[in-house]
Amino acid sequence: MFYQNIARIAVILSAAIFIFFLIRKTARTPLRGTRFILAGFLLVCLDLTIGAIFHSGIISETWLMRWYLILGTISGFLGQTSGLLLLMVGCYLLVKSLIPTVNAHYTSLVENSLVGVYLIQDGAFVFVNPRMAEIFGYRREELMGKKVIDVVAPESRRIVEENIRRRIRGEVDSLHYKFGALKKDGTRISVEAYGNRTEYDGNPAIHGTLIDITERLQTHLLLKESEERYRKLVEASPDGIAVHQNGYVLYVNPATLKFFGYENADEVIGRPIMDFIHPDYHHLVKRRLRNLADQANEIPIVEEKFLRSDGTAFYV
Repeated sequence: MFYQNIARIAVILSAAIFIFFLIRKTARTPLRGTRFILAGFLLVCLDLTIGAIFHSGIISETWLMRWYLILGTISGFLGQTSGLLLLMVGCYLLVKSLIPTVNAHYTSLVENSLVGVYLIQDGAFVFVNPRMAEIFGYRREELMGKKVIDVVAPESRRIVEENIRRRIRGEVDSLHYKFGALKKDGTRISVEAYGNRTEYDGNPAIHGTLIDITERLQTHLLLKESEERYRKLVEASPDGIAVHQNGYVLYVNPATLKFFGYENADEVIGRPIMDFIHPDYHHLVKRRLRNLADQANEIPIVEEKFLRSDGTAFYV
């Protein structure tokens, strides 16, 4: 028991010394409250140390009886009451001093964000960042206070109003959706919005982000149109066109089906390409496929022997 108490005292003192230097170093920063935390922690450690000494058996019974009540009362009051009070005051001041720093970082992040950031209350914009105003072609002060529905395209107003209503009433916490919008000059754009339900000045509100996806949708549409034009050209081509990968057929156009005597593409797609090659040419085709894989470019055109659906052979 004696050695356990000695170890206990050593641990308390070591922790106190370590925390002392740690908080002392931190106290040199602009953060407030660290000195209160340091003082409170040291007083609590003092109370713990005195208690451990009194119960360790390293002092005589006579001395213990004479000073226990006095020192115990003083250390208990200073350590437990004053120490804990200083710790609470220090933590309060520390958190309070962090608020301006956190607000400054958040403000900088929002103001310089590459996406639009907004706050909506009572159906109007309470706050917008510079990027949000830029997306809609307004000055920032023009957009703040403006009704949300005024920048929404007519065909999207019902869904936008419904999504705002559902979040304000608490039916859902957040929503992610796309809708048509109007810029200040009347130009139509497509946007993608994400918003959460929150509270502002004690009343329900919506805060979130918004991005302009007009160019992305236009690019997707152009790509789709290009793919459709290419598909029509391939389908109408009088030449046989086929696509295969890893030795299996993925696509054939109508001309290819006609050459091989099949009526439906489902009869061909998914089958090994060797099913359509004459056995005498298997070795040649396999070698050409290996060369194509190794060279990753075009290989010379050669004559090959194929098999129709009825088993007759023909050259291509």
